Amino acid sequence: MGAFTAWLPSPILANPMHVTVLPQRKQLEITGRRRAADVLRELGFLPGTAMVIRGDELVPEGSMLEADDVVEIRSVISGGR
Repeated sequence: MGAFTAWLPSPILANPMHVTVLPQRKQLEITGRRRAADVLRELGFLPGTAMVIRGDELVPEGSMLEADDVVEIRSVISGGR
């Protein structure tokens, strides 16, 4: 009997996550699925200083982003009197 080998897709061939950082309009590609908070940290954002948006929905920092997602990261601007 032959050995069974499971086929797994190559991460090199997988569609990357497309990230646009606004307002700078910087576009990046990230491979693999990760938590939104991890993507923010990897891109140098401090906690609470940016929002992750997928389509028309705000993504909580604890939520997973899939490897083929298209997301925007927007800096949070606060002000007051």
